[in-house]
Amino acid sequence: MGEDIYTKVIQYQKAHGYLPDNLKDIGLEDKEEGPIYYHRQTDSTFYIYYGGVLGESIIYDPKTDKWISDRG
Repeated sequence: MGEDIYTKVIQYQKAHGYLPDNLKDIGLEDKEEGPIYYHRQTDSTFYIYYGGVLGESIIYDPKTDKWISDRG
């Protein structure tokens, strides 16, 4: 699922010249309760993340092209 969102974000960026503000911009429902979240950090960087075990988020960092745990 996260990889699909990543692909849609990159396609949107190529088509419009900038990153989407939220998941709605790429045609997905942007729910506060998730299960997956998108955050545009800057004009050129973003994160996709979802909840792992209680208190943990799994974050996709496009700079490194890796999924990482926020627990280290």
